[in-house]
Amino acid sequence: MIQHKVRFKIHWAINCKSSAIWPLGSCSRCSVLDVRDPAKKEFGEQLLSHVDTFTKELYLSLKGDTVQQASPTFEFLENALGKFDDGPFLLGQFSLVDVAYIPFVERFHIVLAEVFKHDITEGRPKLATWIEELNKIDAYTQTRVNPQEIVELFKNPSTVKVGLQQSSFEIFQ
Repeated sequence: MIQHKVRFKIHWAINCKSSAIWPLGSCSRCSVLDVRDPAKKEFGEQLLSHVDTFTKELYLSLKGDTVQQASPTFEFLENALGKFDDGPFLLGQFSLVDVAYIPFVERFHIVLAEVFKHDITEGRPKLATWIEELNKIDAYTQTRVNPQEIVELFKNPSTVKVGLQQSSFEIFQ
């Protein structure tokens, strides 16, 4: 079920301009890096190329002091969210870059809050606003994971396989 939701999010992001959720012409909040600002386009490409590193750092943090090791990863996101001031998203306006990061942020937000009693948004107002604004987008909220499923997976190591293979993760098998 969770794999299906992640695949749907990616499918929705790539095809949002013609999806059933946002029919053709109604996707005013979505941009698939079709930005006219060269600085935003370049930054968006940098952020997309950093997703594997971002997720790897989060998953590797589970092997040590999770809160301390995950903190710089969320600071990176907080700083990235401050680059443009024309909206609460990573490129100012909602884009594929936001969709690339939110599944991992969503899961670790849940796990760190429920398992480690740590709020990733504390001291990170831009991250808090980003999550809040994403939660206003119906297409996103319809694909959110069940928090209890995530917590149970992370609490019971026998149900989770975190494997690194050439910068990609095999989380659920």
